[in-house]
Amino acid sequence: MSTKDELQQKKRLQKDTFHKIPSLLCLNRAREFPSKLTGFTWIGCPTRKSENKFVLLIYKMESKMSALSKLKFISMERRENSNPLLVKRQKLANKISEQIQLAKATQSGKKFKAVKVRKITDLESGEQREIEVPKRLKPWWWSNEQGKICINVRYGARVLEVIEGKNSIEVENLAAVITALEVLRAAVEQGELDERINVISKLVNAGFGRDLS
Repeated sequence: MSTKDELQQKKRLQKDTFHKIPSLLCLNRAREFPSKLTGFTWIGCPTRKSENKFVLLIYKMESKMSALSKLKFISMERRENSNPLLVKRQKLANKISEQIQLAKATQSGKKFKAVKVRKITDLESGEQREIEVPKRLKPWWWSNEQGKICINVRYGARVLEVIEGKNSIEVENLAAVITALEVLRAAVEQGELDERINVISKLVNAGFGRDLS
């Protein structure tokens, strides 16, 4: 076979490889690889006629995997409300967050409009959808006879005793109310009040005639 025929066969081989693997860049010499392209993997593939000549296949997969390697992948199934105590804890934390927003709005002379989600049924289609409706939100704090501000932590219709036998927190001003509420929320989220939450939730459920024993 003449040199010209060998060159044509070589070009056909490279062209076939290029069409079969369109996402790859095919080169036949390492020195032809542009130095500015980094983050790729080189794979040597012997040609049909010679074991000494290689086609270099440059994958772009490595650059994509480098981004995914920053994430932690685990196997876990989502379970809704698997721990009743976590649900109660989050419920109280959300209520405290509303009080913090209310206190901040009061401090700045603004109004805070609390909302709740309600499901309604479309009379024509019968489909249910959720809408936000205003709800009444009373502050948990008030001024006592000595001019101090007292804070009650409420769970449902009852006052939660953060420390047994003491149902209020006394502070100097509205800024201190915000600080105290933020401390309480952190304590709730960290599970420090789980025992007190269990006690008060049993009293609330007993008021509704629920037997959770």
